[in-house]
Amino acid sequence: MPPHNAVVTIRPRSLSNVLLDLKEAKRDYDDALGDEHEDRATEAETRLTDLQSEFDVRLAESTGLSVEDFRAAYSEALI
Repeated sequence: MPPHNAVVTIRPRSLSNVLLDLKEAKRDYDDALGDEHEDRATEAETRLTDLQSEFDVRLAESTGLSVEDFRAAYSEALI
């Protein structure tokens, strides 16, 4: 049995982790819409929205750019 005072280390989620979860959430949302299950679709949409917000935060932490800044730079062929 581990000691009760063990230190737990929590690693922050990376952008790639969030992207993988976003792909899964999008699939779940599309499946729920296709199956016409309103409750599942609502839950999946909420998860998708939460993950999109988390992605925005992780992108800003990783790059210093907002999603809008990144999109603008990409559309202007700067990156």
